[in-house]
Amino acid sequence: MAYTVFHDFSVHPCPRVVRIEPSSLCNLRCIHCPTGSNQDIKRGNMLDCVFDKIIEEINAYNAVDVVVLYHGGEPFLNKNIFKMINMLRSMGIRFIKIVTNGVLIKDETLLMIIKSGLNNIEFSLDGLSPEENNQIRKRGNYYQVASTIKKLLSMKTDLRAITPDIYIVNTQIPTEADIKKRVKISTPKYILNDFSNFKGKIGFKNTYMLKWPGFDCFDKYKLVEGLMDKKFTTLQLLQSCCSNYYYQVERRCCSLLLRYHQ
Repeated sequence: MAYTVFHDFSVHPCPRVVRIEPSSLCNLRCIHCPTGSNQDIKRGNMLDCVFDKIIEEINAYNAVDVVVLYHGGEPFLNKNIFKMINMLRSMGIRFIKIVTNGVLIKDETLLMIIKSGLNNIEFSLDGLSPEENNQIRKRGNYYQVASTIKKLLSMKTDLRAITPDIYIVNTQIPTEADIKKRVKISTPKYILNDFSNFKGKIGFKNTYMLKWPGFDCFDKYKLVEGLMDKKFTTLQLLQSCCSNYYYQVERRCCSLLLRYHQ
């Protein structure tokens, strides 16, 4: 009997995807995020010597295809973020991605983002209205971030730049009725309407809020556990790892956790 192999679940000596945490700090206090909500954990910006060590190991294995400069904190709190991107680009990393709340990005930063060599930048905007976004993303302002995204889109068009791809990632809080009916998530109308002039130039990703360990459920904002595709998740776990700001390396393989301290 012949068998067809759909997924490669082998564990490679070095993961193909590496997440690097430029900063574990955040300027927002989002109600659904462990980074903003839990201030008791040791946090900070990644030191140059730590980043250099990560680069050294990536170079040694020569197997990494993708680097994500994000693991919960706000990457633009690290003043060396563009230096990090440039170093990764000079190494020939095929795909470099960053996730940001967008609050710290100023007009003078926009050109630097476009010229940096980033392949993908994702902006987080949550809820089903600007007001709910601001309620979820405490200290954030929807209209400020939306304006920044529009300026970046316009500049990219004016410069005829190919990269970075620009996305809005929207996290929503489902109602009990949504959960029971398993309502399919979609991009909120307020975002689609606000960015209607940029069709084809921006992408959208949507997800329901996750229930993190230790989080209480409260009021309308009842946190729910996310439903994940087990096959995809397992493959991702076997082929990715994360190095946080003080060089704690997590091999995302079920219960396996490796820690290396500077």
